[in-house]
Amino acid sequence: SSGINAEWPLRPGEYPHITRWARHVSSVSGTPGAMSPAPAPTEPRTPEQMLAKKQLICRNLQETVGEDRLETILKERDVKIYWGTATTGKPHIAYFVPMIKLADFLKAGSEVTVLFADLHGYLDNMKAPWELLQLRAKYYEAVIKAMLKSLDVPLEKLKFVTGTDFQLSREYTLDVYRLSSVVTDHDARKAGAEVVKQVAHPLLSGLLYPGLQA
Repeated sequence: SSGINAEWPLRPGEYPHITRWARHVSSVSGTPGAMSPAPAPTEPRTPEQMLAKKQLICRNLQETVGEDRLETILKERDVKIYWGTATTGKPHIAYFVPMIKLADFLKAGSEVTVLFADLHGYLDNMKAPWELLQLRAKYYEAVIKAMLKSLDVPLEKLKFVTGTDFQLSREYTLDVYRLSSVVTDHDARKAGAEVVKQVAHPLLSGLLYPGLQA
C-alpha cells in the first residue's frame, strides 16, 4: 500500500507519536534518509514562479485540499512532501504512476521524503521476510532512483527513511501499546481489511498493521 501526503499544521500535543517521528527524522544528520530544513529562498518569488510551482504540485491529482495553505507556504519556501510504500514485493511498471507525480514535486523544488514501510511489509503475512528487510529497502531505493532519473528530474531534494528507523524505538512501542488498549478487535480487522492480505486463519500481525499506521 502507498500514499502521498503533504505537510499540515499540527497543534501542540496533537498526535504525539507523529510529532515524535518528525522530531526523530529531523534530528538525523549526515546519514541517508535524513531530512533537513528546506533552505530559505534568497530572493522573493514572483507570482509567476509560485503559480508554476503550484501547477506542478497539483496537476493530475484527483483532489487537492488546503490550496490556500499551499499558496501561503510557497510564498515563504518550497513545500515538503511525504510518500510511503510497503516493501512487499518487486516494484513493477505501475510504480511509474506515483513516480510521475513525485517527479512533478521534485521539478517544483519540493523536498520529497520516501518512507519504506519495511516493518509493515513483514507484518502483512510476512510478504517481506525479516532477514530481507534492509536489503529490500535498499533495492527499492535503487529502483526508485533509477525510475526518477529516467524521468529526468533532479534528485538533490529526494530522501529516504525506513519504518524500522523509528518504529522499533521505545517511545513508538509504548504508543502502540497505548493504542492497543483502546482499539477493539472488530475495528482493527475492519481497518486492515483493505490493506492486509486476507487469509482463512489470520495472524495477530494483521491486527497490529493498521494500528502502526494510525
